[in-house]
Amino acid sequence: MGVIAEHIKKKLEQELRSKGLLIWLDKDNEFTPLVDSWIAQKKEGLFHYDIFAFRGSFLELMVESQHVLSTKEMPKCVIHMPGFNEQDIKDTPVLEAYKSGTRWRVSLETMVREAAQGRLSEEQIHHLLSQQELSLFKVEEYISQEADIPQEIKGLLRKYSEDGFVLEFIRDPAKINKELCLPADKCFPVLMDYFDKLVGLDASWQNDWNHNQVDCSHPDDQVDLLVSYLMTMEFVHDLKTAPESARLKHLKKKQKEYSNKSSALLHELRKNSPKLYIKLAEQVETNLTQDECRHSPDVLGSLDTFCFEADTFLREAMSALKNQQWHEALKLAQIRLPISANKRKKGCIASTFHSQRQK
Repeated sequence: MGVIAEHIKKKLEQELRSKGLLIWLDKDNEFTPLVDSWIAQKKEGLFHYDIFAFRGSFLELMVESQHVLSTKEMPKCVIHMPGFNEQDIKDTPVLEAYKSGTRWRVSLETMVREAAQGRLSEEQIHHLLSQQELSLFKVEEYISQEADIPQEIKGLLRKYSEDGFVLEFIRDPAKINKELCLPADKCFPVLMDYFDKLVGLDASWQNDWNHNQVDCSHPDDQVDLLVSYLMTMEFVHDLKTAPESARLKHLKKKQKEYSNKSSALLHELRKNSPKLYIKLAEQVETNLTQDECRHSPDVLGSLDTFCFEADTFLREAMSALKNQQWHEALKLAQIRLPISANKRKKGCIASTFHSQRQK
């Protein structure tokens, strides 16, 4: 299975676990061969969820899925509907299942942008997506030919997984440098090349962040560079307005996929290593300028990447309460406090900052 197919499968299984029945609307019929391969795998016990597909006969589809769909509990299965969109599905016998379950759609272009990170450069991704009559097969073939991950990195990706490799590097950079089995002066260029492809960490950020030309052959300086980039990327793309500093403006222009990947990595770090996250966030925050930290609550987004964001909201909320501005205080609370755990569990870490301070 290719990297795009594996990426789509991972996303699909995550959605199945959390939402149950999925109706996959594949309007452009981009994924029929992939779904057919999964159906074959299901018969061999290699695909772990029930999967059904419309292949010209609604009767066959309903007969095949009847047993699974007739259970009292919400089934964890997917029905693939190639050529259908939200409007078309209303005129089919699948409408009842569509209303009971969850609509699911993926774009081949989006999947390419997400899955090719770390494997292809930004220029290579742009070239790939500019091709005429793009198909999943062509994408997988191109990536297998053009992906130029160094063998040293590939070995560690197999050991830790993609996200696991980055997180392990953040936790113990000296260990990862050692496991690369390269001379000390060769480790950083190899890591930089990979992080550039994965999250867009290029040489310009190295110059913007380290004005004193820090020697990044030292593992701790490598982590500082990576973490500063990930955190400022999340912060900048969460802002509701464009930042004023030149180096943050440069990050604002980065692709959304890089921002999403940065936030996903930080979310895992916050969840699994909260004390380490807070330590690193405080270190990065000390290197931000006063202007970069000076924002009103209405400009800050929904994530607390840095402690000063949580402090800004807390100050404004306390001031509003002191002045009996109840409506304003409530608006601030609705933005930041985890009123709905399911909606805010990924973003709001203000309570984490303050609970660690109390300890």
